[in-house]
Amino acid sequence: MQVIRVEEVVSPVSPQSKKRKMSLMVNTTKGQQRNDYCSVPQCLVSSRFWPSVSFHPFPADEDSRKKWLVNIRRESLKTASYTKVCSFHFKNSDYVGEGTQRRLKQHAVPSLFNWNDYGQTEPDEETSSETDRPAVYTLTDDHSYCRVPGYSDVSLAHMDHCHPVEENERLMHSARAARFGILRFADSDQAIRLYTRFPTYNHLMAFWHLIEPAVAKKVHFPVRNKRKELAQPGRLPPLSSIDEFFLFMTRLVQGLDVLDLSVCFMVEKSTVIHIIASWSNFLYCTLGSIPMWMSKENVKAHLPVEFECYPDTQVVLDFIEFRCRTPLCHFSNDDLYHAKLESDCTLKALVGMAPHGMVTFVSSLFPGSLSDKEAFKGSGIIPLLTPDTAIMVDKSLKVDDLVPCKVNRLSFLSKEKERVVFNTKQSIALLRMHIDMMFQRVKEYMLFRSVISLSTTRSLNQLFSIACMMANYQNGALGNAEFNIEMM
Repeated sequence: MQVIRVEEVVSPVSPQSKKRKMSLMVNTTKGQQRNDYCSVPQCLVSSRFWPSVSFHPFPADEDSRKKWLVNIRRESLKTASYTKVCSFHFKNSDYVGEGTQRRLKQHAVPSLFNWNDYGQTEPDEETSSETDRPAVYTLTDDHSYCRVPGYSDVSLAHMDHCHPVEENERLMHSARAARFGILRFADSDQAIRLYTRFPTYNHLMAFWHLIEPAVAKKVHFPVRNKRKELAQPGRLPPLSSIDEFFLFMTRLVQGLDVLDLSVCFMVEKSTVIHIIASWSNFLYCTLGSIPMWMSKENVKAHLPVEFECYPDTQVVLDFIEFRCRTPLCHFSNDDLYHAKLESDCTLKALVGMAPHGMVTFVSSLFPGSLSDKEAFKGSGIIPLLTPDTAIMVDKSLKVDDLVPCKVNRLSFLSKEKERVVFNTKQSIALLRMHIDMMFQRVKEYMLFRSVISLSTTRSLNQLFSIACMMANYQNGALGNAEFNIEMM
């Protein structure tokens, strides 16, 4: 919402028109809380992240204002009521009073900057005469720059004994420490597992080193008003590439929405959407270029003992379903304006896994209303099957007439045969548990365990494929500890 200045409102018109324009100004700014930013170059202090720091507007006197502009090296800056300098650039001797009565002296000039190490080096000749001017303790109310926001006694006691550089570094360090990122959880393998599903920090960094050479070629999607956001001071540095990857994995594993990620990583919501879109496209293209389908010899070499009764099984196939929120058609009738414009639908995909637990096939998403047989026919798995192999499917999936190979199904024996073949039934139960553990690797992503929001619908195909492919890098083989994923 645009803020209208008073100078623009006042004009030689009728009193009624003037009153109407002033009312417009009040309504425009009502409900907004402006954040103060420091106008000194190389200073990132803002009232949003440094609430204990005061901000001083430029003096109304022309000579004093020029001295401020010369000292901060911005002589051509056009000042306004919201153009301010933070208290880090003033000495303690520039203030008078204590507690809430602390005020800036009338002739105080900012003199502590990054280019002079905040007073550690000698000041320039042109500014030394101003900073050495004797202090004036007389306060007048006609100078707006003499008044500063109130301080708490604790903050003042701390700042009186702390150098501005040290205080700035301390505040920046505390803000970065509270920010979500890979460095914050580098010492906790449990946290790494929680947010990325990689078992340890070393496993995560090993995968990062695999994709890091290609990260520089990642496509960046445009962000609205990006130039305006970057121009505002007082913001934390942008996320690094590995922190962007950590944000994407947190979204995928924990299913946090855009607002939660924006708060945790201290970035704008538009930045979160940009990061998720760019990393979805990057990982989908990068991991998708690596062949997942395994040869018959490779599968048999790592066949777990649970499949000893089905040694010819090439792949285990099953449909994975989840719910998604989709928009309804827009109503033209004004009476239905407040009607519900969203509905939930079911999507499903065919996932194939080798007997030792590696994902070897992922199909595109199909609507839940489509029959399993039709979805199987359009998945693209049939050309990969050969007559000398076999697939294992659920007993409800009737695809014997569609595939050129043998079809294995699991089903419990009848009660009459339980006593005779107890060992066989027990092995089948173990095999069922093994298969459930295989597909649980994909189903445990929290993003797909709840109703997916409308904003994620466009990239669902990419996100689901990435979740299946990432399971190969996050987990080892089931039933064969010696298996290494690099053999794929």
